Formats: sequence, structure tokens, C-alpha cells
Amino acid sequence: MPLPYIIEAMSRENKSQYAILGILADAPRSGYEIKKLCDQFLSFFWNENYGNIYPALKKMEAEGLVTMERMKQDGSPDKKVYTITEAGHTALKDWLRRPPDFRILREELLLQIFFGQTIGAAPFREKIERQKKWCQSIIDRLNEVREYVETEIAPERQEDNLPYWLATLRFGLRFYQMESDWCDEAQAILLELAGNEND
Repeated sequence: MPLPYIIEAMSRENKSQYAILGILADAPRSGYEIKKLCDQFLSFFWNENYGNIYPALKKMEAEGLVTMERMKQDGSPDKKVYTITEAGHTALKDWLRRPPDFRILREELLLQIFFGQTIGAAPFREKIERQKKWCQSIIDRLNEVREYVETEIAPERQEDNLPYWLATLRFGLRFYQMESDWCDEAQAILLELAGNEND
């Protein structure tokens, strides 16, 4: 049975606003600061760019989920600082209580490998090696973030969000380690196939 028939239809709702509300629930921030925190802590499982952040902030301000205050800066344009409202807190809590949408994987490397018989196995070995190195770079970065959270943030803030942060970090570590291990398995399969092609 095709996947669309066994997986619930994915919502078309823009989830960027919830990532932003979650960040603003901690403290008021500018669009730049929101993007910086997304890059530092969310990027291994959730991507936000300025093209998503600023339109979402404008929409949320119109809906009363955030407020915006202009702050003067010496020698620079005014900084727009956004603060979550009570309505924003309510929207965030309502979303957190809802089940998440199912996701369907879109991985270009797998798509290429699936149709690899067109060009043979040999060209894919470099692709897979590159993928493994990228996975290792993500694993190294996640370990740095985990150490920072455990040693710098947790003792200073003494808040209850540490288990939630660590749960997401551990998912990332396991996910990218699994992908790295798969790279080794795929290399072995394609190496054997390339050897057979040369016989």
C-alpha cells in the first residue's frame, strides 16, 4: 500500500511561529537573536531562516501573539525587540499539547542511490564518504552543545528545561550516529558491487 494511504496527511500549518514563540517564552529578543539561537540549538532538527522568521513575527504581532518595541542603538538603526504575550503563551501551550505531524523523509542521496544502476556503484563511494564526514561534524557539534548546556547553562539557571534539551540532543546524537553507521554499511555493499562490475 502506498505511503500516502497509511500515513496521515501532513498539516500545512506554518510551524515557524511555534519555534519563535518557544524562544521568546524564555526572554524578549530581536529577529537576529532568534535566528542566532535557532542556529546554535535547533539547527540539527529544525531549520529557520530570516525569510521565515520576519514574516512570522509580523504575522504574530498582528494576531496579538507578540508585541514589538523599538530600541535605540548608537550608530545603528533601531532594534526591534519582540516579547511574547499571554495569547502567545496560550498558543504555544496549545501547540505543545497537540500531537506532532508525521514526517516523510526526503533525502537526495538516497534518491540518487536508488537510481544508481544508471551510472554504476563506483561514483557513490565518494558521495557516501562525504556524507559520513558531514555526520561526524554534526556529532562533534552536538557533543559541544551538550557539554555547554550541562556545564554552563544548567548550573547557572537551575531550571527544569534541562531534561527536555538533553532529550533532543540525544536524539540528534543517535540519529547522526545511525546515519554514520549506515554509511559504512552502504560502502561495503557498493564496494562489493563495484568489484562484481569489474569482474
